[in-house]
Amino acid sequence: MKRETFRYRGDMDLDGFLREMERVGVLGAGRLGRAARILEKMWSSDDVTVLLTVAGPAVAGGLGELFERLIREGLVDAVITSGANVVHDALEALGGIHVCLGERNVDGYGRVHDTHIPTEAFEEFERFMREVLSDLSGRVSCRELLWEMGKRLESGFLRAAADEEVPIYSPGILDSMVGLHVWIHSQDHDFHLDLVDDMHHLADLVFEAEELGAIILGGSVPKHFAMGAAMLRGGLDYAVQITMDRPETGSLSGAPLEEGKSW
Repeated sequence: MKRETFRYRGDMDLDGFLREMERVGVLGAGRLGRAARILEKMWSSDDVTVLLTVAGPAVAGGLGELFERLIREGLVDAVITSGANVVHDALEALGGIHVCLGERNVDGYGRVHDTHIPTEAFEEFERFMREVLSDLSGRVSCRELLWEMGKRLESGFLRAAADEEVPIYSPGILDSMVGLHVWIHSQDHDFHLDLVDDMHHLADLVFEAEELGAIILGGSVPKHFAMGAAMLRGGLDYAVQITMDRPETGSLSGAPLEEGKSW
């Protein structure tokens, strides 16, 4: 089959641009066009349960409002993310501002590559976590903790998830500032973070899905948690993955989705 040539029109909108990429069909353009059509299929059917997995510091990189909008508009049914995104979503909702100061360390700022946030924001976050945890006791699932955090925030994807009752799972939450404050609080309070309960809840969501789709941003634990749960029903029906990692290292973050069939 002949490879088509991209034809640009002056009145071309984003949808037309992506359809033209799909028509060309090869390399990055072809992949991006096919990804757009997969998303269109997932979002045009009420029968598809959509998981959004987000690894790395996506919120620090400016994507927090996008995730909030996806939740508000009912385009995702559950979120699986890293502790970093939870923390930075709360930091911004509490008034913290991410600034770009280059690839260098700056006194008085925490650094994520070339993005920085004042240390005062982390101090405010510590006060916030003390207030949240002081009202919780016994065994609490991670999604319940994140909903409780979201209810106390004015904006962000945590607030949107609490309002819309969209579960947020963060299986690596202990490896974050949330986990640090949970550990400190548990030293002298009756509080136990129950991550197993989140697995029960996600398994029920997966089993009850007529069809299952996933939007996978990055890889790492969120991707693995989603694909592992999907195995309970024979895998994903739809999936789009965006990652900067490569497959040669053997890391799941760079593995093509087809590798999941071997599991």
